[in-house]
Amino acid sequence: MSKMLIIGEFYRSSFSDGPGPFLRGLLSAAGADPREVHYTNLFNLRPKGRLDISSFGAERSAGIPGYPSIAPKLYIDQKYAPEIKRLYEEIRTIKPNIIVCLAASVVAVLTRKPARIGSARGTIILSPHTLHADGTPIKLICIYHPLAIMADFSLRPVAIKDLAKAIKHSASPEYVRKSRELWLAPTLEDLEKFSARYIIPHYEEPWGVDIETARGTITEIGFALPHVGIVIPFYSRLQKDGNYWRSSREEILAWQYVRVWLHNLRRPVFQNGLYDINYLWSKMGIKTRWAGEDTMLIHHALQPEMKKGLEFLGSIYADEPHWKKMRKDNETMKKED
Repeated sequence: MSKMLIIGEFYRSSFSDGPGPFLRGLLSAAGADPREVHYTNLFNLRPKGRLDISSFGAERSAGIPGYPSIAPKLYIDQKYAPEIKRLYEEIRTIKPNIIVCLAASVVAVLTRKPARIGSARGTIILSPHTLHADGTPIKLICIYHPLAIMADFSLRPVAIKDLAKAIKHSASPEYVRKSRELWLAPTLEDLEKFSARYIIPHYEEPWGVDIETARGTITEIGFALPHVGIVIPFYSRLQKDGNYWRSSREEILAWQYVRVWLHNLRRPVFQNGLYDINYLWSKMGIKTRWAGEDTMLIHHALQPEMKKGLEFLGSIYADEPHWKKMRKDNETMKKED
């Protein structure tokens, strides 16, 4: 029984004579045997009219209730409800450990949430609508469509990396995210505790350091080991004056912790560190003594043809969810509360 299921959009869109052999080549390059993978489509039908997903769409009023749009202002036409039922039955029969989605529309149907390739690609997604027999979610991952890769060959190494991640996750139905301790909205007392508990005992270990900026100022700075991290804010959306610290004295003391930490940490690791280090020195007069490692530069040396942004690196090298979207979702929840 196949442990990996790949789902395309519609009949002959992903597995036909053109993209089919190309996709199998990608699987082989990633380390999989294409013959051991199961393939199906969101719609096992030929589109009528235009050869794209819009052929199966309708206005919202005629769409299947509970499903998001599969294309701008287009929802799944109710007459194709049997196809969605058939897809879920196939998933239950195949029992894959991971589902590889070749389009954002497939992700949207399986998660019941709107999806975009840019944010869904490369990330392990857990949906309450695709479940194993024991009730745990089946892992999903979205990759670029073979036709998109054939049109832009620079996407090929990205797809191979994504498929390699899918192969790794196909070995087991389980997905356990690493437990991490995050210190958010700290007080000065928290900074002292964090320093004593983590910074001082581990100052020789690699520490991730990252700043956020806006309007010529540093709004926050984060420090993290693989299992624990802290964010020190200097700007707050919740305060009318925008200041996180409620007095000049508190802010000066908070910056003093940043200054001391960056003075003593032996292996600070930045992402595009020239920007951060310059900002820290030019705006705050803070030196970063031991800076020598940069994830953007190391990745560029390994994969010069790929993108270099932190979000992209996270999708390639880690199994973490799309963290910027998590922040937006959290802010939306707060507004709703």
